[in-house]
Amino acid sequence: MRRRILGVAVVAVVIAELVFGVPLAVAVQRLLVSGQSEELEREALNAAVHVTRTPPAQWTRLELDAGDSDVGLYNLDGARIVGSGPGRADAPTASARSGNVAKGQVAEDEVAAVPVFSRGRVVGVVRAHGSHDLLTASVWAAWAGMLLLAGVAALIAAVLARRQAARLTEPLLRLEHGAEELGSGNFGVSVSPSDVGEIDRAADALNRTAARLGDLMAREQNFAAYASHQIQTPLTALRLALESAQADPRTDARATLADSLVTVDRLAGTVDDVLALTRGDEEIERGPLDVPALLADLESRWSPALAASQRDIKVACAEPPVSRAAAAAVRQVLDVLVDNACKHGQGTVTVMARDAGGTLAIDVGDEGTTRGVNLVHGPTPGWPVVSDGRQRGRRPLGLGLARALVAGEGGRLLHAWTQEHTRFTVLLPGQADRE
Repeated sequence: MRRRILGVAVVAVVIAELVFGVPLAVAVQRLLVSGQSEELEREALNAAVHVTRTPPAQWTRLELDAGDSDVGLYNLDGARIVGSGPGRADAPTASARSGNVAKGQVAEDEVAAVPVFSRGRVVGVVRAHGSHDLLTASVWAAWAGMLLLAGVAALIAAVLARRQAARLTEPLLRLEHGAEELGSGNFGVSVSPSDVGEIDRAADALNRTAARLGDLMAREQNFAAYASHQIQTPLTALRLALESAQADPRTDARATLADSLVTVDRLAGTVDDVLALTRGDEEIERGPLDVPALLADLESRWSPALAASQRDIKVACAEPPVSRAAAAAVRQVLDVLVDNACKHGQGTVTVMARDAGGTLAIDVGDEGTTRGVNLVHGPTPGWPVVSDGRQRGRRPLGLGLARALVAGEGGRLLHAWTQEHTRFTVLLPGQADRE
């Protein structure tokens, strides 16, 4: 591409020089010829004035000084009286005897002849001539100068074209490298802008494509990770229920199947929620959050799992403010927190929704302890083991998901890590805050 740009620029300059240079060269040649002719005529006129002031008897003693030209004085018979030139009058000199200035080229000379008047009649002719070779040399010198300037112009154009080619090809190379990186799976590639609008638009399109592909891949990966985590506990409970029914022949098969279908429906709902959350805001329905119904569903789903470990779950709802957070996101966050309390906590699990100064606050706690370790903003490797057997600094699985989901709703996930008992608080903006 650089060679093409350089070649096009040089060819364009050469064509422009030919289009304007050839007529200019012809004009310069004609100007030099006309200039020499006028100079000869002027010198002949000056000599004729000098001759007119001298009596004809003294013409033989005249000294005709015409600068760079050779000047001669001729009588009406055509004989040279004084000065330089041919012995007999040539055609232009003879023509001037009629009383008009005559010009022409004789052999290798340019000639200008001017008549000399005395008392109103022609008494002689002054002839001035210059070398045609000198004129030709002047023309060639002018043409050589023009050619030199044309070469300098072409060289400058080539240098500028080379720089412009480098300026154009560098962003194209970056664009090519970005496309190769995108093709190799690097969705974080970003092509920096340049000063060329067309290339910048292509770079923006590539960056947007990379961002969309990266977002799509991230959502797919998040779905796989989040879904596997969120359905792990229900699947385990379903497996235990089925194995228990299989081991005990006295178990009511219909009741077991009914409970299993309920668990399967919940699993399907969990997959739908996580899939909607990973696809983005356009897939999520947002409306006034029905907190009491959400907590009641949470209690009904987690009571059997906690009861199997001789534990209990209690929910409370103290007229919380209206929030337009996505129910799917809040449900998954609460599932993560209750699941961690079920696996790692102790005693009764409490879930309480309350008003925190116009902000919806949902507390999830148990009777275990995480004092001294901030599980939301941790970890801190190397800390000692707490009383419930967990190593301080190790973040339970799913808290990263919960924190991201809460942040996506414009809220925050807090951990009361300085308190005696474990408590997480989900803060969600009220309807007035979101507006």
